Amino acid sequence: MDDQIDTSWRGAKARLVLAQMRNAKASCCGGTSYAAVGLTLSELVRDAENFQGRHLLAHCLNVRLRGRMFRTLSKLSGLIPERLAQLDSATFDRLHHSVRGIGVACHDLVSGRPCYFATGADCGPRLSDAVRASASIPFLFPPIPVKRPSDGTSLLLTDGGISDGLPVAFARRAPLAATHLIVSDCRWVAGYRPAGDGRTVYIRPKLPSTGTLWAPASTLGQRYR
Repeated sequence: MDDQIDTSWRGAKARLVLAQMRNAKASCCGGTSYAAVGLTLSELVRDAENFQGRHLLAHCLNVRLRGRMFRTLSKLSGLIPERLAQLDSATFDRLHHSVRGIGVACHDLVSGRPCYFATGADCGPRLSDAVRASASIPFLFPPIPVKRPSDGTSLLLTDGGISDGLPVAFARRAPLAATHLIVSDCRWVAGYRPAGDGRTVYIRPKLPSTGTLWAPASTLGQRYR
């Protein structure tokens, strides 16, 4: 197996991006929790094993009611409120575990086009707003309104998978400028997949009995292992 790997993967200076594409929203939140919040891999695995679909539904109801039943619904939302609170103090530039840059893909409902944010090119919106938008399941969570301070443009952001379900080009161009990609494609329908070029590893995990609102704890745990 090792003989089949491009020798450039062994270079210490290679810029590696783990691009996680999903039908559930664990990837965006998990990636930023690791890189921007500083959670360990063990904590991410534990979160995945403890997550249940009803937590997401309770959090959705909390968002839709604008906090009018915050105390009750927060208790029913599992770790979601705690992790979002941690994300509120995170930024694109203050990263952990030697991560050099992170990127988030969203979809702008105003323009009908994808909208990208990354370390060195965040365009002003908070990291937490970009992540919330990217993880907003259409029709379940409302879009996130943000304004770009650079030009005053108003954006209405939601799940980036609507317009760019496999943002490989975003990961490869500046400022992320990844030389190597590990793409974990968890979309329901795979569709387009990047061509193998020796510097891209494409993974299509088998996640049995897994959907946006339902997933066995064992399956989600394996997702992060």
